[in-house]
Amino acid sequence: MTAFLNILPGTTTKAEVDLAFGDPKRRVSPNDEIYEYNAPRGADEADRVLVSFFVDSRTVSRIDAYFKTPVPAEALRERIGGARVVSRPHPPGIEELFYPRLHGLVVSGAGPDAQAFAFCYLSQRYLASVYVERFDALLAGKNFDAALVEAEKAAVVDPDGAQGYLAQARYFEATGNVDEALAHYTTSGAAKTGQREKYRAALGLAALYERYRKANDRAEVEHKRALSLALRADAAEAHLLYGEFLARQKKSEDARGEFLRAIEISPSSLDAHAALGAARWDAREFKEALGDYEAIVRDPLKPGAAPEATRGVALYRYAFCLGEAGRVDEALEAHHQALAANGPVAEGRYQAGALYARKGDHVRAIAEFREGLKHAASDAALNVGLTNSLIAAGLAQDALRQAEMSLRLAPQDPQRLLDMARGYGLLKKKKESFDYVRRAVAAGCTDRKALTSDPALTQLRDDGDFKKLLAQMH
Repeated sequence: MTAFLNILPGTTTKAEVDLAFGDPKRRVSPNDEIYEYNAPRGADEADRVLVSFFVDSRTVSRIDAYFKTPVPAEALRERIGGARVVSRPHPPGIEELFYPRLHGLVVSGAGPDAQAFAFCYLSQRYLASVYVERFDALLAGKNFDAALVEAEKAAVVDPDGAQGYLAQARYFEATGNVDEALAHYTTSGAAKTGQREKYRAALGLAALYERYRKANDRAEVEHKRALSLALRADAAEAHLLYGEFLARQKKSEDARGEFLRAIEISPSSLDAHAALGAARWDAREFKEALGDYEAIVRDPLKPGAAPEATRGVALYRYAFCLGEAGRVDEALEAHHQALAANGPVAEGRYQAGALYARKGDHVRAIAEFREGLKHAASDAALNVGLTNSLIAAGLAQDALRQAEMSLRLAPQDPQRLLDMARGYGLLKKKKESFDYVRRAVAAGCTDRKALTSDPALTQLRDDGDFKKLLAQMH
């Protein structure tokens, strides 16, 4: 078992392993850097060898040498010595990891009669990562004291690596000790190994400097350092987070550039599309935002998953952008999808009603506006929209009744006063109609086009007092 141990976990690269063992037979996992090799010469009892590599450095993480036939485990345990620090499932049995001798066994059980299937050679960084996995689970469960112990173990096992110090920093941040969190993020970022963890440490520092220290200049330095440390898999996220930081600093154009860079790196990044879409939405660039929201809503919802509020908002904005692009039928379908996905109700019902009104389908428009008012009875847009559709449908009594209800919510609103005039106009009540026109103008109505072209006000056009009122308008 010692014939091939010129391969040193934590140091030897994949290129060196390939030269020593020959090309790998296969890649074991499509998501992890784990390869199977033929057993090297001299290792007669070895059937096959699995070698795992770190993604960032491409150095050996661990080696698992599988025996041709299982052997008694107890003798191997005694040969390793030290403490058995980890026991956990590892098909076809369990694995036992030892310290300070960085070895492990894949065995059939923990008892003295157990058989060993494989002998493992570990890097310090790998064993530390096991403790960080435990830390993550304990921190998620808010078992803070136990989580800190696991973080400290990781730092002891791999003192040159970043991950133990990063875990400690996260513990202190979670428990509200900002000073210690800053110190441990700094230590993690200065570690010799662990590029991805150093990247995370830079992001952690950036967040703390911005949120708690209000030191945006130092936060920006850390964001830029994170960009320089980001691996390919993290590059889109790094640009996205830097863009969000810039957006909070009101540097909107620079932020957009970062969002676009994130999408260039990872076209399927929904977070990047959401950020760029939001920037375009805020700038009222609805046609430009359409593609971003389309990318989000086209991402399939997992079967059985409950709709998220953010998805409902994205669907609403997608629908709105479709409407702005003149794709009315698609916009209506998307608005109904947004409402089903817990999107904004008042806004969604108003936009759907307005689209039906645009199509001349006032019956459906009325239904949408009324449904919206069940959830937001005082919403100005819904009230005005319903009044307009009732008038357009020729439902004079209903229109006047709705206009009266709307006016009670805002007695001096010129649009609602004008809607009263229109309602009375449909009922051929000229005196009342003119009175509300006069009140609307006094309240600030300046829309001469509405006053002179609205069919509901036709009977006023030849009235002398009406003409004088128009002449007095600026």
